[in-house]
Amino acid sequence: MHSARVHVVDDEFLAHWDEEAQPEGDALVAGPALRGTALAVRAADCVPVVLADPHARVIGAAHAGRAGVLSGIVTATVTAMRDLGARELTAWVGPHIHGECYEVPARMAEAAAAIVPRTRATTRWGTPAIDLTAGVAAQLAAAGVSVAYVGPCTLTSDALHSHRRDGAAAGRQLGLVWLG
Repeated sequence: MHSARVHVVDDEFLAHWDEEAQPEGDALVAGPALRGTALAVRAADCVPVVLADPHARVIGAAHAGRAGVLSGIVTATVTAMRDLGARELTAWVGPHIHGECYEVPARMAEAAAAIVPRTRATTRWGTPAIDLTAGVAAQLAAAGVSVAYVGPCTLTSDALHSHRRDGAAAGRQLGLVWLG
């Protein structure tokens, strides 16, 4: 959806699960009551973020596209996880399009930088861009979350799926996090 909507996966959420009418949103979080639960996030050029606090046994998965980053999906996910008891979170930021490749119209780049200043970027060929990597990193740092890994650029790696490069034929990367 490219939103800031987070769903808490708990017994009530699962009781109302309908494969035909899946809930709308861009992040899922789960707490210690759901041992054995796995959460997933799919993305091509958008930023997949998985998070965990192994001591509090709280996990999260967020899809952070341009609109999601600008609307605060990363911060909303961290807040929902903290509401479940997470205190020491670590994030893994999966493969996504990097700022030096994410060309956008100048007006869009300026609008993004007005909301999340760290997204201000220029492509390696000198045109306006949005740096989702920096935007997500800034939001995680502001929330006190350490980042353990940042994946490569999907546009420049032929081993990864990129909607910008491959169009409608692009597949998706999958990020997983689970409670053992």
